[in-house]
Amino acid sequence: MKNIEKYVELTAELINLPLQSEHLPGVVANMERIAAIAQLIIYFPLPPEIELAPKFDLEKWEDRE
Repeated sequence: MKNIEKYVELTAELINLPLQSEHLPGVVANMERIAAIAQLIIYFPLPPEIELAPKFDLEKWEDRE
């Protein structure tokens, strides 16, 4: 993510979350940490014999009821 600060500002606005300017640096720092941790998981190499988890399909689940 190139501009985490802008992402935080726009997301807070989108979900109608009041974000005071003095809290913005801390929120941005935490989002940067989260992004760094996510990269470790996203790019973790898995051996080919690992099966993918099944995809949850809400429509199929609702048909069961």
